[in-house]
Amino acid sequence: MYFIHKADIVKAENEKNNKIKVIIKASSEIEDREGEVILKSAFMNKNVIDNFLREGYYDYNHITDIIDEKIRYAKPSEIPELHKAKLEAIIGYPETLEVRDDGIYSTGYLIADNPYVQQIKKAWESGFTRFGASIAGYVSSIDKQTKTIKSIILKKIAIAPLQEVVNPDTQVIIAKSLTSIIENNLTDIKNFSNNTIMMEEANNNDLEKLKQRVDKLYELLLEEPEFQRVIACKISEYINRILYKNNYEISSKDIHPDVIKDFLINELCFNDKMINEFFSELINSAILNIKYENY
Repeated sequence: MYFIHKADIVKAENEKNNKIKVIIKASSEIEDREGEVILKSAFMNKNVIDNFLREGYYDYNHITDIIDEKIRYAKPSEIPELHKAKLEAIIGYPETLEVRDDGIYSTGYLIADNPYVQQIKKAWESGFTRFGASIAGYVSSIDKQTKTIKSIILKKIAIAPLQEVVNPDTQVIIAKSLTSIIENNLTDIKNFSNNTIMMEEANNNDLEKLKQRVDKLYELLLEEPEFQRVIACKISEYINRILYKNNYEISSKDIHPDVIKDFLINELCFNDKMINEFFSELINSAILNIKYENY
């Protein structure tokens, strides 16, 4: 039985390489306006996750469903245009599907030059952020009758105006936050670095000055809650990869803190001062985003 359930668009980042990164809250165990509840355990299945990441997509307002229905009864001459319209209604694709404490999240990308995405983007830029989302897939008729969804085959996540989703308690946050700050400061650092190298007089003092400027920038950014959330997400993604490699037979509590510290130092360029000041706060935030734990 086909099934649709509300979701939230949590975050949309700036356009890059013809794609816009989004984080969507796809489900929670809160009863929606139609009296239905989808359990987190429905997603705690590796096949559900893998199948969605391999075959699933984001579409605009369930238009692909409408087109699929039309294709069933279309004349042969009409089918090519309908398939073209369906392809256009697919506006993005998932990168992750994660089980967190407060629900199910999907991180993925919108296709920036897609006509529907362009309209959504224009609305966001003008200050209209009233978009929500809903998940769609297949559930058993028994689950549908009892209104408690215990298992699901997830097909897609649809983005739609807020009034057109099952639960209007949704939000969109545009992540303009740190982009301009980072770009401006990194430009200064890059110019400094290039000038140092081009002069062919680079010495330890020059390199130390560059390192100090980079460290100072990093420390200033780490004071920003939005940047902390970005780093926490990176940590949780790293932990999720460890859990996945271990077939979810361990929990985040089994991962030694030094493993995470090494990741911060080697992959995210943290220094000892940053580790000492921010590690506890970042790791606590990251744990809340873990995809799968042994419940």
